[in-house]
Amino acid sequence: MLLDRCPACGAAVAVHRLDMREQDLDVAGFMSCCHACGLDLRTAPTAVPPTYDVQTTMLLRQASQALAPAREMCSAWNLDSYSVMHQLCRTMTARYEHARLRHFVLDKLGFADIHLTDGHTSFEMRPIEQRHHLMQLCAWLFVDLEPRLCAAWYSGAIRYNLLLKDFRDAPVWYVDIVSKLSNWRDRGRLSPTILAN
Repeated sequence: MLLDRCPACGAAVAVHRLDMREQDLDVAGFMSCCHACGLDLRTAPTAVPPTYDVQTTMLLRQASQALAPAREMCSAWNLDSYSVMHQLCRTMTARYEHARLRHFVLDKLGFADIHLTDGHTSFEMRPIEQRHHLMQLCAWLFVDLEPRLCAAWYSGAIRYNLLLKDFRDAPVWYVDIVSKLSNWRDRGRLSPTILAN
């Protein structure tokens, strides 16, 4: 995984701060050095990102390749997909009684949760290990989004309103999926086989 914080002092990696610290550009140092403590980040230990599921890993690779410069975004993956993933990651860290989506996915994958930063921490401010963990869980949902979200809703792991809470300009296709979950009375009419997904 790419380092976003210095392992020695914990400062955020911000190469633009090197030349702000020094008036003389000749002594500003290399861009590979931490602006706060000077550690050469090239010497820092690296961590291989864990993978939870083959399909999930393939989906995340496809999502990252869609950002490559000279590459056209395929219709199956576009900016709307990223915004929905962001919303689902926020939902997975919500601290409401009826927000157990993260635990639902972990149960389906058979993995244990990791420690997440307490309090109302935005996705972008979380350590990279936490962001990677949440993205893996979210990508598992995305492999087959509609049936898996429906299964989570059916099991009581998430409420309809949380899937859209504070989500401005939600894509129409996502709203269409979530709107099918608006009536809690429909839970009794859905087939339990949906939980097998």
